[in-house]
Amino acid sequence: MRYSTQYEERLDPFSSFSKRERQRRYLNLSPWDKATLSLGRGILSSKTARTIAFFYTLFLHCLVFLVLYKTAWSESVGRDCAAFCAKKYSDHLHHFHEDGGNGDMWQ
Repeated sequence: MRYSTQYEERLDPFSSFSKRERQRRYLNLSPWDKATLSLGRGILSSKTARTIAFFYTLFLHCLVFLVLYKTAWSESVGRDCAAFCAKKYSDHLHHFHEDGGNGDMWQ
């Protein structure tokens, strides 16, 4: 029974055409595409590999999000500090040096 199904599969023109066509397309791929296809097949073939790939991807996305968040927060704090310093400097100039240039600036 086992051999008869294998024999019938070999005689089936559609399956043999499909195998030949798949082999032809694989041989036409670039080395980078072959490596990507092999890696994808390797990851998708095992439940453990799929789980590891999922959590690795999740970890990388969280890491990128946190780095971008920290960078945006640091830029925001720097901008707020610069605005605060400019305001304090402006207030100081208006409060202590508002004599209008009468020559007595250091009193």
